[in-house]
Amino acid sequence: MIFFPPAKKIKLRPQNKGTAKAPPKIAYSSPIQTKIGFEFEVGNWLTMKPEKVEGKEEPVWTPLKKNETVLRAPNFVLKADEHDVGSDLEICTVPFEENKEGYQQLKQTMRKIICILESFEPFSQRTEPFTKLEAFGRLDLPDTHLFLHGSPKIKPQATFGLELDQVPELMEDIGKDKKSVHPALKKRRSEGRKVLSRQKTSCRYDETLLLAEDGMEAFSEKLIAKNMRDFKPSEELMGLVNLILLYLIRGSGQLKSYAKTIGSLLARTDFARLFQLLPENEKSLFTKENGLYWMELMKACLDLIELKIDLPVFEKGIYWRSAGKDHHILKDLSRKQWLTGIPLGTDYLTEEHFPNREYAEELESLGSWHEKTEPSALSADGQMPIFELRTIRSIDDFRRIEPIALHLFRYIYSLNRKMGYKFGEEFSID
Repeated sequence: MIFFPPAKKIKLRPQNKGTAKAPPKIAYSSPIQTKIGFEFEVGNWLTMKPEKVEGKEEPVWTPLKKNETVLRAPNFVLKADEHDVGSDLEICTVPFEENKEGYQQLKQTMRKIICILESFEPFSQRTEPFTKLEAFGRLDLPDTHLFLHGSPKIKPQATFGLELDQVPELMEDIGKDKKSVHPALKKRRSEGRKVLSRQKTSCRYDETLLLAEDGMEAFSEKLIAKNMRDFKPSEELMGLVNLILLYLIRGSGQLKSYAKTIGSLLARTDFARLFQLLPENEKSLFTKENGLYWMELMKACLDLIELKIDLPVFEKGIYWRSAGKDHHILKDLSRKQWLTGIPLGTDYLTEEHFPNREYAEELESLGSWHEKTEPSALSADGQMPIFELRTIRSIDDFRRIEPIALHLFRYIYSLNRKMGYKFGEEFSID
């Protein structure tokens, strides 16, 4: 099935004023060595293994534990993921180098994954042994079976390095447009919005972008009143502020699931490290007097939407989809404590630093890679943070995962090089 229209070269890049020009070609002194990897959660397919139970002749089918690996193949693995009634199948690729060779490896890998999924057609309700996949790689758990409950419903996620100053660009591309946006640009963004953003999340991106701009303006006015007239926010600062506000806006409502759903664009690099990627003049300003100016900036933003800084980051709790759970187990971290720690070197919204150690593991992958970044030839720091895009829409036709993965690879490649292409647009990768 062909998901996207026939490939074509994009010649024009509409600008904010409605004009258009060709995307620039940029020469780099050294290669950008970022990587991009994918996860595909296969819903309706459960991984089970037989276990002997005392007093019973027949073995009992038992769900695999989260992250138990079933099959290891070149460039990807099949493993178990958590599920309410068992363990979903999850397919995880290796991170592919963000270059021409990595793109070709991804293409070959996606074709093999498609072949594996095709091997279980037709998708009637039945049980299939994983031994039928021996030709694809090494079976770690040969006794494991797959319980098919219909056609696979696939939820993709992608993890990649992204320049901090490109965070607002990504949000603009997959969020809602301002009324002033040129119609041609709106049309070019439409394909990405169909795939990379869910409707409610796109509203959050839109709200976040406007709030960051207005909050920065209010903060700048305060600095002018203090005769600090030379402050101009960098694109990196706008990226960081947008991310923080995205978390705080989502955290102010009832999260249906676990804590990490606070980050639709989830930072795997922690926020204390993200702060260190700001230009030196901003780091100097925002660390003065124990982060006084940083907190003034944050408060200027939060006051605009009447979010009280002393209330919890997870103000209305988590796990609202699950009856009988304590929704407020993460109430011990206030917005003020989280925001205060960021410029001073501690991200409290991580398992390592969460104030209540009893529930710290609930934060899972939020900032779990701590200071880890990817090498960058663009930023002054020489590093770019790592993010996980969690808003890609579920896919009913599993064959669509190949073009979606390839288009996303190209889109992130373009973002990091400021080439101006949008999701779904074709161009050559050098």
